Amino acid sequence: DYFRKVKQFHHIIYVYSTDVFKSAEEYLTFYPGDDYVDVMAFDDYRGLNNKGSTHRTISMLGILDSLAHEHSKMTAISETGLETIPNSEWFTDVFLSTIKTNSATMNASWILFWRNGRPDHFYAPYPGHSSAEDFIRFKEDELTYFLSDIQGIYSMGED
Repeated sequence: DYFRKVKQFHHIIYVYSTDVFKSAEEYLTFYPGDDYVDVMAFDDYRGLNNKGSTHRTISMLGILDSLAHEHSKMTAISETGLETIPNSEWFTDVFLSTIKTNSATMNASWILFWRNGRPDHFYAPYPGHSSAEDFIRFKEDELTYFLSDIQGIYSMGED
């Protein structure tokens, strides 16, 4: 309420983001209410380590998709990634294939790969990394959109 009512900030997107959950009830445990949330999201680092561990992520995306429809919200994976990306095909073989499982898993409005903090702690490939070419294939997939794919986002139109 401070930002909206006291400071009159109306340009902030509020994201309710949890860690892992097994049910809608568990996800909503600390949900502040529809008046305070724009996006329903979660962080997931463990569920996307390899193809054998993605069932939990698929389940959470399904639960989140149902809740988002019920509450008229967008969905997101607010943080994810595989630290140091040891699998050179992780972006397409594990991550993208998980996201493409079904219509519910494809509904996330955005997905944020975590930061590249230092040489031994990174979640996005750098030029020359073993997964860099796979990341380019991921970027070029018809399901993904990057800033360069969105034209005119900062223009106000023609006068």
